[in-house]
Amino acid sequence: MPVFSYATSTINSTFWSVIYTADQNNFIMGAHVFCSTSYNTCNLPCNHAYSVLAAFNFTVSNGTIIQAVMARNPWGTVGYTGSLSSKDTIWTNSTILSKVPLGVNPITDAASYGIFIVPITSF
Repeated sequence: MPVFSYATSTINSTFWSVIYTADQNNFIMGAHVFCSTSYNTCNLPCNHAYSVLAAFNFTVSNGTIIQAVMARNPWGTVGYTGSLSSKDTIWTNSTILSKVPLGVNPITDAASYGIFIVPITSF
């Protein structure tokens, strides 16, 4: 099985396309947080690996399309505090909540399973 690595120093439409297409093809994906401190600016542990569960998009009320990645911390815990975190008020919109794949609820499944949602621009 081939293995591919992509650096995310530049997020662009090609990077989103790679992740989204890989998800649509049921490829196994992982991610790693590189940084020199204990935690990054979104409160994720540095030098730690995560499972990528899904790539999906949804449209917010102003018409903006949000491209997002669902990830899971294998420790089963989440400290992620960035945009689309479990505390983000966007998840109170039932239409947007229904767009989250795999039956995941970003509010409750964060604490229970270590699952969190990250916009591609922060991934």
